[in-house]
Amino acid sequence: LLGLDYRLCCVNLIDSYYLSDSSKFISILLLSLSTMLQIELPHVNIFSKMDLIKQYGKLAFSLDFYTDVLDLNYMIDTLGDDKILSKFKNLNKKICDVVQDYSLLSFVPLNIQKPSSIMKSVQIIDRANGYLYGHLDDQEMMESIGGMIDGEDEDLIDGNE
Repeated sequence: LLGLDYRLCCVNLIDSYYLSDSSKFISILLLSLSTMLQIELPHVNIFSKMDLIKQYGKLAFSLDFYTDVLDLNYMIDTLGDDKILSKFKNLNKKICDVVQDYSLLSFVPLNIQKPSSIMKSVQIIDRANGYLYGHLDDQEMMESIGGMIDGEDEDLIDGNE
């Protein structure tokens, strides 16, 4: 690989369905952190299918809470409703503490219906593997990945941020 000048990074696609429940999100945090530590490559975590997020109901927190992995103690408080999950509340708290202690996780939302979202994801992946579209402007870059920029600043999920 060294002679061929390949640049690799790991892109971890996570279905946005896992944002709909706190316990599922905590398991995704642990899985993502474990993958990052085991695979010694630059790593980009992406929430895919953001265009379908409304089908799973209203998010318990803002999208920034999930993408920036903010104070997870708020999430622990939402776990107390389920009898089965209440047994594992202390374990989930410890997992959240580990995730916060490493402070390595962040996520990028990807809505395939929004060209600006595709462009942002591609730019972050390119930055992670050390390659940038330095010689192309935004329009040329989007055309190179098969999209068109309509020039509007679009929200990833309407009314749910």
